[in-house]
Amino acid sequence: MGKIKAALFDLDGTLFDTEGQYSVFWGRMARRYRPDIPHLEDIIKGTTLTSIYANYFPDEDIQKEITKGLNEWEAQMTYEFVPGALEFIEDLKAHGVKCAVVTSSNREKMLSVARQRPELDTLFDRILTSEDFTASKPAPDCYLQGAKVFDAQLDECVVFEDAFNGLQAGMSSGIFTVGVAISNPADTIRNYCHHVINDFTHFSYNQVDVLAWLKNHDIPFECYHHPEGKTIEDAKLWWKEDGSEHCKNLFFRNHKGNQHYLVSFQCDHDMDIHDMEQRLKARLMAKGLNSPGKLSFASAERMEKYLGLKPGSVSPFGLINDKEHHVIFFLDSKLQESETLSFHPNDCRGTVVIRRTDLEKIIDILGNTFEYTELY
Repeated sequence: MGKIKAALFDLDGTLFDTEGQYSVFWGRMARRYRPDIPHLEDIIKGTTLTSIYANYFPDEDIQKEITKGLNEWEAQMTYEFVPGALEFIEDLKAHGVKCAVVTSSNREKMLSVARQRPELDTLFDRILTSEDFTASKPAPDCYLQGAKVFDAQLDECVVFEDAFNGLQAGMSSGIFTVGVAISNPADTIRNYCHHVINDFTHFSYNQVDVLAWLKNHDIPFECYHHPEGKTIEDAKLWWKEDGSEHCKNLFFRNHKGNQHYLVSFQCDHDMDIHDMEQRLKARLMAKGLNSPGKLSFASAERMEKYLGLKPGSVSPFGLINDKEHHVIFFLDSKLQESETLSFHPNDCRGTVVIRRTDLEKIIDILGNTFEYTELY
């Protein structure tokens, strides 16, 4: 299973906060032509115009009237990005991720969008519209097509959706699906996707890459997002009372610089580095491994090289990036008393809670050397 290669975004209600505008238009059409179906404007969210006509407005004369009104409506709509969306897409692209819009809207609608948002052509590598797939959401065809155009495996993709039909399409495709709680409250869509975000603020490539990896390896998790918490003191401002043991994580190098160690322990403990150095030395020699000699904190360059992380975001999930299994991982033995542990998802603007036994499973999958030992 590889890293995320393709991000597939729904348009309305996911990238742009437009669903309210569409609800007004379709509410008027429903009351005029289909008063027999209450809340039709909500039922049709995420489906193509062709599907809407076939299922609810089969009369061709009515279709012509609606199409004329819809084109005029979309031409005067505003297309404001959901908070954080632009920064998130730029972060994805900086990490080499291909990005596509996958929308039930047609090409004529996208021309209206492009007149207001010409930057779409440079932000996105592909724009797939209703003309590019035969079955409308909730069928998964559109997202399967999105993966195909980028030659990406399903476990190398992520879907972002807001509407129930779109969320069902993402989940049915087998792709890691993130629900964006713009059109619907978070609690109402939580059971229809793998993860929920309120918007793209505080979200990043590193976070979605970790969460997708966990999903693709059947590791259950809880995750919430918050402002930066580069230090324990900062993080405590945002941590929830989730019952987990919040962990502090440090990254060291040996005196020769040819071996590196990740160390995790209870967040409220102030580690005596010299004492820990002696304890690790004893454990490594007992295992027949080289003594670390004098330990020192690894540089930002070494952190990037071996964990793919920046200072302030050290986490065991960085081992996902350690393809050579170079880093040795030590956990304080007291963590064995905790049922759940929490760490940054390789970004200090998020917190992931997992079972301790699942952390052990993760390290087994990754293949790094690890053990519990008394660090203090």
